[in-house]
Amino acid sequence: LEPGRARLRVAPQVPGDWHDWHAEVPLPEGGIALSATSGRLRIRVTDPRVQVVEAPPDAIVEGARHAAVTPLGEPSLAG
Repeated sequence: LEPGRARLRVAPQVPGDWHDWHAEVPLPEGGIALSATSGRLRIRVTDPRVQVVEAPPDAIVEGARHAAVTPLGEPSLAG
């Protein structure tokens, strides 16, 4: 999640035998609905501030631009 919630990363970690599931994540100006049917991930964004969703390549993204998941940076110990 970037400051301002303009870019989100979605990488659900559910048990392997969960082929159908649904989850909702509230955000201040809307939310994100995640669902999987027969293992196919669908992401629906209703917060207008979210412009880009990083998600697996086979995910369906509605309400924002779909982008490839970028590698996470190394943790910083600098303070």
